[in-house]
Amino acid sequence: MANTETRTESDATSFRTLVDSLEDVVVVGATDGRIRHVNGAACRVLGYAPEACRAMRVRDLHPDSLGTEVDAILTETVATGRVEHALPLIAADGRRIHARGRTWTAVWDAEPCIVNLYRDVTASVEAETWFESLFRNNPAPMALTSLDDRTFLDVNDAFLSVTGYARDEVIGRTSTDLNLFLDGETQAAAAKQLRARGTIAATELRLRRKDGQILSGLFYGELVKTKARTLALTVMVDITDRRLAENALARSEERLRLALDAANDGIWDWDIVAGTGLWNARCYTMLGYEENAFPVTFQAWVDLMHPEDRGPAAEAIEHSLRAGESFATEFRLQRQDGTWLWVLGRGRPVAWTEAGEPTRMVGTNTDIDDRKRLEQSLIQARNEAEAANRAKSEFLANMSHELRTPLNSIIGFSSTLLEPALADPSGARTPEYLRFIKGAGEHLLDLINDVLDLSAIEADQVVLVEGPMDVREVCDACLTMARPLADRGGVAVSVDIPEATPMLRADGRRVRQILANLVSNAVKFTRAGGTVSVSSRLEDDGGLSLVVTDTGVGIEPSALDALMTPFGQAEPAYVRRTGGVGLGLPLTARLMELHGGTLTLDSALDQGTAATVTFPAWRVLTPRPGR
Repeated sequence: MANTETRTESDATSFRTLVDSLEDVVVVGATDGRIRHVNGAACRVLGYAPEACRAMRVRDLHPDSLGTEVDAILTETVATGRVEHALPLIAADGRRIHARGRTWTAVWDAEPCIVNLYRDVTASVEAETWFESLFRNNPAPMALTSLDDRTFLDVNDAFLSVTGYARDEVIGRTSTDLNLFLDGETQAAAAKQLRARGTIAATELRLRRKDGQILSGLFYGELVKTKARTLALTVMVDITDRRLAENALARSEERLRLALDAANDGIWDWDIVAGTGLWNARCYTMLGYEENAFPVTFQAWVDLMHPEDRGPAAEAIEHSLRAGESFATEFRLQRQDGTWLWVLGRGRPVAWTEAGEPTRMVGTNTDIDDRKRLEQSLIQARNEAEAANRAKSEFLANMSHELRTPLNSIIGFSSTLLEPALADPSGARTPEYLRFIKGAGEHLLDLINDVLDLSAIEADQVVLVEGPMDVREVCDACLTMARPLADRGGVAVSVDIPEATPMLRADGRRVRQILANLVSNAVKFTRAGGTVSVSSRLEDDGGLSLVVTDTGVGIEPSALDALMTPFGQAEPAYVRRTGGVGLGLPLTARLMELHGGTLTLDSALDQGTAATVTFPAWRVLTPRPGR
């Protein structure tokens, strides 16, 4: 009886210690809603003193308008034992904190209680809101369309403003239904390119507004793949005013200036002979300067330009002067604050000497910084997608080999047993064949389990089953499992875990899986005559580290990062001399993250490897229960 009471008190103390060590907000309430205890995170996040919280009710931590919902959750928790919800919290200073919560029944100081755990998700909610706002409020017309039937799924306000349609007139219809594009062939070619290459850039198309007005736009597009389907994201830069201005250049320079001023483009006029120029106000203000902040010369313009862009810009202008043609080139100009602005410069010579030498050139500067940022983000997205596709292809190639090997063994030995002509008439080798089949099946199951475990962790569907765990027992068990493989390879294995090593609060099965992965890797990559050892050490911050050290072939430092990614390997699958699909280390790292710990590798070629898993101090039980 005394032992039971002692164990109950120890469990209660451990539960209180766990609650107070969590980074999430924890509020322990009585079954009538009064607050009995809050952890440090609750005081820090909400701004209440512990004494103030104990004078409050759980519903006082939520908006007044949600009192009914809070009471309903309390009632449901008492009835069912556990409830998940997403009710916001109110801090002491009135701030609204977005939170995801879980409540469950428990015992606190020998009395029934309701444990309320809240995770602050304000940053995530605000990020989602920011991305939604970026699409909705972007000044450039943007649309999401289905790649299958090309119907509009969503458009922003700028799209509706530019085209003149209402939202319900657009959603569910296609551009053909709306008779939106004048250049049918060009639009069809752009759509085909988007499907084939996954992107389009600076494709110029004319649009017909609902009221019949014709617009010109530069279109940029990128394929966006979701789990359910592939969508097309298109962005339009309205260049209608700029096109009108360019056409007006042939009729009147003055009309050109007026049109381009309306389009918010910068206008420049360069006296080639004198080497001087004139800028309108927009040329200055787009760079953050006041109008006429400095005299304009060709050299001043060159000095403002990014060094990498000076050569291409000079070539475009020189060609324009020689051929008497228009030019268009993109370059960066330095703003007054030192940052860089992407500009589309256009111009053409408009006056010549009798000998045909150009004496004057006029043109425009257009701020295309937003467009360039969009292009760069689309390029980055495409590169990331291509990298993911390469990783998938490498994984499938490796997995194909790894799955076929045990399957071939199972089928081959099974066929031998089923064929009287092939089987051993005496039956003496039947147990050996069955062992081969069993071993191949276990290997195949291990491969499948690794894939399923990693997938479950990535989907946040793995829940740790935690409890006190004897580190020495787990390490001994892992080496016992690894010893047959080590004996076959001529590798000596040993454990050096001191008797005084404290126990851990952890998921014992997952920790065994962690150590088994590390030990089996160490044995596989250690040559005959080498050693593999498992040791432990207490860290200065109170954490506990388990170290698997081998004298094996080692790893290039440059390959360590690749090994920590799913399906990553230190060398291509077709030259590897050992099995595996590159999931052991990434799976181990994810399992350690679930425990709040880390996995680190220290290795060099032909110098062996030390793999260290470190559990945080709050998982270390001191003194050891039962000792």
